[in-house]
Amino acid sequence: MPTVKIESLQQLATSENGPYMIGELCRRLVYNWVPNRLIGMSFHSGTANNLPGWDGWVQLAETDDQPPHFSLWELSTQDADRAKILSDVKKSFRRTLPVGWEQKRTIYVAVTLRKLSDKDALEQEIAALSMNPWGYVRIIDAPALVQWIEMCPAVEAWCAETLRIGDGRFGISLETFWRRWSTATRPAISTGLLVAGRPQEEMDALFAPQQAGSLTLLSDSAEETAAYVYAYLLNAKDQDGTSRALSNALVISSVEAANRYADEPAPQGRIPISILLPPANAAANALVSAGHYVINAIGRASPSVRPKTLARALRGAFSQALETTMDFTAEEAEQQARASGGSVSVWSVWNRFEANALATVPDWCASSEVPHTVPAVFAAGWDDNLASDKDALSLLSLCSYSAFRSSVAKHIASDPPLLQRVGNIYSVLAPTVAFALMAKSITKEQLLALEDAIADVFSRIDSKLVETWETAPSVPLSSAPEHHSDWLRRGLLETLLRISVFSDVLDAADVAHEFGGCQAFVDRVAQKNSYFRSEPRFLAALSENLPLLAEAAPIPFVEALEELLQGSASASAVAPLFADRGLFGPVMHAGVLWALECLAWSPDLLPRVAVILARLSELDTGARVVNRPSNTLRSIFLAWNPGTSASLAQRIEILHILNEQVPATTWQLAHHLLPQPYDSSTSTYEPMWKDFGRSNRERPTATSVRESYRAYVEFTLQLSNGDLSRQKTLLERYPELSPEHRSVLCDQLLGSAKIADISDSVREQVWDSVRRLAAKHRRFSKAQWAMRPADIDAIEAVGKLFRPTSRLTEIQWLFDENFPDAAGLTDDFESAQHRLDEMRDEAMRELAADGITAIDELFKRTKRPYLVAQQVAVSLDDTASVIDLLSGWAVRMTSSDKLGIRSLCAARYFKHKEKWTRVIKAAAEKRRWPACTLGLCLADYPDEALTLEQVKTLSEEAGACYWKNRSEYLRTTDSAVAIAIAGGLIAHGRAIGLVNQKLAILGTTVAMAAMRAALSELVALSSPVSDSMLGYNLKENLNWLSKEGETPKVELAKMEFSLLPVLLDELHDGEQLLIHRALAENPELFVSVVCEIYRPAHQAEDDIEDNPQSSEFERQRATVAWSVLREWRTPPGVNGSGRLDYSLLMAWLTEARRGADVADRAEVGDHCIGAVLFHTPGEHGSGDWPSTTLNRALEELASDAVESGLEVEAYNARGVTTRAMLEGGHQERDLAAQWTARANALPSRWQRAKRMCERIATSWAQTAKQMDERAAQRRLRH
Repeated sequence: MPTVKIESLQQLATSENGPYMIGELCRRLVYNWVPNRLIGMSFHSGTANNLPGWDGWVQLAETDDQPPHFSLWELSTQDADRAKILSDVKKSFRRTLPVGWEQKRTIYVAVTLRKLSDKDALEQEIAALSMNPWGYVRIIDAPALVQWIEMCPAVEAWCAETLRIGDGRFGISLETFWRRWSTATRPAISTGLLVAGRPQEEMDALFAPQQAGSLTLLSDSAEETAAYVYAYLLNAKDQDGTSRALSNALVISSVEAANRYADEPAPQGRIPISILLPPANAAANALVSAGHYVINAIGRASPSVRPKTLARALRGAFSQALETTMDFTAEEAEQQARASGGSVSVWSVWNRFEANALATVPDWCASSEVPHTVPAVFAAGWDDNLASDKDALSLLSLCSYSAFRSSVAKHIASDPPLLQRVGNIYSVLAPTVAFALMAKSITKEQLLALEDAIADVFSRIDSKLVETWETAPSVPLSSAPEHHSDWLRRGLLETLLRISVFSDVLDAADVAHEFGGCQAFVDRVAQKNSYFRSEPRFLAALSENLPLLAEAAPIPFVEALEELLQGSASASAVAPLFADRGLFGPVMHAGVLWALECLAWSPDLLPRVAVILARLSELDTGARVVNRPSNTLRSIFLAWNPGTSASLAQRIEILHILNEQVPATTWQLAHHLLPQPYDSSTSTYEPMWKDFGRSNRERPTATSVRESYRAYVEFTLQLSNGDLSRQKTLLERYPELSPEHRSVLCDQLLGSAKIADISDSVREQVWDSVRRLAAKHRRFSKAQWAMRPADIDAIEAVGKLFRPTSRLTEIQWLFDENFPDAAGLTDDFESAQHRLDEMRDEAMRELAADGITAIDELFKRTKRPYLVAQQVAVSLDDTASVIDLLSGWAVRMTSSDKLGIRSLCAARYFKHKEKWTRVIKAAAEKRRWPACTLGLCLADYPDEALTLEQVKTLSEEAGACYWKNRSEYLRTTDSAVAIAIAGGLIAHGRAIGLVNQKLAILGTTVAMAAMRAALSELVALSSPVSDSMLGYNLKENLNWLSKEGETPKVELAKMEFSLLPVLLDELHDGEQLLIHRALAENPELFVSVVCEIYRPAHQAEDDIEDNPQSSEFERQRATVAWSVLREWRTPPGVNGSGRLDYSLLMAWLTEARRGADVADRAEVGDHCIGAVLFHTPGEHGSGDWPSTTLNRALEELASDAVESGLEVEAYNARGVTTRAMLEGGHQERDLAAQWTARANALPSRWQRAKRMCERIATSWAQTAKQMDERAAQRRLRH
């Protein structure tokens, strides 16, 4: 029986809403009636229907038994008399149609909310009109609408909810469900929150309405699941599809209603969408049978087989949705997201509970459940595999762990759930919300149990940490073999923090009255467990947990650190905390710095925190990690991003306090707070829950940043007044200072310049700093950052007061750098180099006037002595002076002197050629230079025949000095000269350097000689060569020699094998070498390599020689041999066309296995054979793997060890993989599917290959499960 009556529609017609809603009613009816044929449709909806044009149009697609449909609609709520309808129809004959439509194919539809006396006769009368162009005329009056609505239950429900006519017989519309559910909170839940972190594409692949179809969706509650369906539809790209779905969807929560709905089978072509909430899910099959598309919306409490789980949003995505779609502030959104665990259901429960304490709470809050659920919330998470975690839970729950677990595990299936389990990890979904809901139920006994559990968990130090510390502990330490999980450790301290944050609720219930209140209880627990006040190892042991402890109990935490740092002995004990333990070693101090950063947000705590950080800075010796106490201090006080709520005035006051107690550290801090042209910083750790003044702090603005910088500069200038060393340091920041502050610094420097006892070194440093600064800004005067000429003049005037007394010091800077900044240099490199050469020439000629002693002094003092030597060769015309200088260097013969001799002679030779050679030879004889000097003089001569002729004329000692000091690189294109140089280098033990370049210029014979010599030198070395290019060049030369084909492959393979210790770092993954190809051809070589790695299977331990040198030699050979086999990808048995040949393969396998058996290495030999067989080619033509040849070989071998080796290689050959942080095992599942397909494709006669493929598939499937579990556990933390 219809619930919408004719009278109801006629009343609607006379109401104010009638003209506005008739179009929406027709739109929903059409969507409901022909959802799959609809091409397009439009009705006036929400507007009056008396607008110009047609009130609506519908276009339907053609089907097998239905032609295409075109209809134009006129809607009316006015009195319906025959004359008016006839008049309207006649007017329609002349009206414009949509583009492409024809009147003879179009149906004219007149809809009225009134009842007509004889509708059928009127239709016939209109059809008989001689001028009627319409293909058909249809009139729908109130009785017809009533019948139509009755056949569309979703529209019927909408009429009841929106038009207030009739009744929803089976359920409510999805829109009404959403409105009621989402508005139960304040603010109302947005669709953006429901879809946050849930990719639209995943649901697109699942949501496919069709007759007799179903979909089961699971979230934290059935209501959230149904709400998600609405949110998904509203955010879908296909909004026409959304309208179609919403017009057909009913939300049903009654089994009886669902069954009644199923008794009305869906007409052909219609797709009613039934969204079932518990307990209506029991009628799902009945509705599917009736042709419905059923969505089972379930929560954790509803059992189901393989539902599609709607993952909770990560905290970041949930927070962003709260902020962008529900108008929360960023900080509020982050706190809400953290508290609710990214669960919309939990957030909804918490929100409603906060607004109304009488709101319904989850069943795990019931009084009968809290004795076990409260301890679970206290723990927040634990590892079910750790006995220590179980013991702690027993302490917390005051009962056995098994009893506790059985009581709380059932709440994994609650709506919303209390717990979630991933593998062996139990985790409370939203511990903060659960704590808030159960706060008034917490008892004193439970608080005492919490205190005992915390004491048990945090009184231990990992034995590995003890081993890494430098001194013995000062208190007895427990080093249990099993330690508590991070889940439990963090959860307990977060509970302490929650007790502090929710203290008003707990104090109102007098839960902690005997302790003096909640904060007093938290302070008491923190004080008892602050073992680091006397044993700094606990700072490393607690590490990441320290910020939580500090935020929960700031005063006890600060007091404990202050006590620890009192006295030099106690302070020095902290120093190992900051030790550099290498790239992969632990960073032990990060936790304490995060904790102090957390507390620094409080203006009240900042003075004490700053002093502690300054004390820690004094103990910090520095290391490679950026997180240092000094950097933390800077980040807290940073002008443009301060990590504190303290005002500027408060920060300056604290800086003065710091200066009184730790002046050196304060100066370093002040200096690093000054403005810089480019700056970067990492945001400091912020409190999880406590405000610490952040809500009232001033947000940095351009004005406030300028004010902060001004205050910092003025404070720094106060510290530098009267201290020339600090003033010199400030010169680095001179360009960034304001004109006013530049003037103050200049005045301070002027005052310091008048001090009589300034040392020459300090004076020179100040002068050089000013010179560099002025030169840089004059050189780049057009740059945007360059200072004005007046400012440069001012600082240069100050610099002149510190001018060195020595002319040598004034010019030294020209030779300290290859290309120093200097006034007058242009941006053009060549012209700038020319000007620099002129300046150096002028300086050298001026210095030469003071004699060679002055030049030699410059040579000894400069950072680039070879520049002085080269300039002497160019600038000094007096050969005698040059020889005098060389003579002094030859006698002194330091490393700098040797370099000077080489550089000067090479430059002089470039200028004077052979004349200079004759000069130095004569000088060597006349002045009795050391025998090796002439060899040094010629060492940097050009690589040409004339140079080599000169070398031949030298004495044996001088010649040897030439070959030992000249460059190992061939600086010539003349092959004869190159060959001669190579011979000299080889003869003098420098073959390693020679082969560290391309040797093609030498030809294969000489190149091989060089390689052999280099190999001999490498073997003789006591330590490996550190040159990173040696392996690369050796590999390139071996490849070149192989391509030339003039050297026997066997010899090259042996050489390559011997050089592998150097080559290994240069090999790409899977790169095949000569030795690999040789292994595939020579089974005896394979056996010998296996023997290098593995001892005989039946060798007794007593038979192993106790020879350390022999063992080390064997170890190195075994390492190289293992690397060869690990990278072996060139299988035996492959013929010249790249196919696997059975006879070749079996011949090699037979010989190799026989040899391995004789050598007592049969099993390990089979394992290595299996590994390389994985790399055999697939079936010729199809590429299918394993090939028929391999299958046949496996059947004949019947070796478990061969198949095991192949299986292991199938796993190892995959190499390194990358995946997103929360990505599960889908990559492994794809591999499992591939191997399953291979197994299924194999004929039954290849049983061994088939079972092997199945085992590999099973292994990948197991790995996929492990990856899923790890990803799920990581997701719990986010």
